[in-house]
Amino acid sequence: MDTMKTARWVHLDEVVKEYISQAELNMAHYRRLWNIAFRGLEDMLFNIYQMPKTQKLTVLSNKTVKLPSDYVSYVKVGVLNSEGEIATLSKNPNLTSYQVDFQTRVDNNTDAPVDPTNIRDFVYLNYDNNGALFNLYGLGGFLMSAGQFGIDEEKGIIFLDNNFPYEYVILEYLSSPRDDEEYKVPILIKEALIAWIAWKDHEYKPMGRRFQEMSKEQRRINYVREKKKAKFRINPVRIWEINDIIRAGEVLAVKG
Repeated sequence: MDTMKTARWVHLDEVVKEYISQAELNMAHYRRLWNIAFRGLEDMLFNIYQMPKTQKLTVLSNKTVKLPSDYVSYVKVGVLNSEGEIATLSKNPNLTSYQVDFQTRVDNNTDAPVDPTNIRDFVYLNYDNNGALFNLYGLGGFLMSAGQFGIDEEKGIIFLDNNFPYEYVILEYLSSPRDDEEYKVPILIKEALIAWIAWKDHEYKPMGRRFQEMSKEQRRINYVREKKKAKFRINPVRIWEINDIIRAGEVLAVKG
């Protein structure tokens, strides 16, 4: 069943078939051209359209989360707040990945707790006045977050701090296109993807064969041109959004 709700999307299958028609080929070439189109999506994934997927993932008993099989890189890791926003976790480079895939991870990576009375030996305090802590204007404070995480991308695991209190995390991430005829792409990159297929379809063919109206270099140049056009189409400049950003950054302050 087609799940597309707006005209923004087109099936990758349709893009491949349009190229087959335009190049006067037959469906015997479909699987080869599908693989070429798939590679084109990977080429454009980070350069043109970065549309993250969002999943709610279960935290396992050892305070880890398994990454989705189509994961490429994360955008946000967090939990939900009362406003329906993602309250992000802080990435802590000091969290150890020791035995990250063991059921007993939490027990095995824990040593004697830090004495709270000696916390000053381990963290920077903004201002201490006879034991009372204050935040002074112009000095940095503590980073507030819903928890801490690290990530082992080789093993496909997010690992959390040992005291993480939630049973889930919300993960926004970039995914790899799957070999799936129902895979959808923005219609705004359609011509760029067709140009990619046209280039790669002829890249390794010897010169002089049929359908060589354009040289391989001309096809490459055409793809680069279409790719630039697609990037501007999918990320248009909207004046009202720019104005909102400017207004959000304005503060009341003494002018001097």
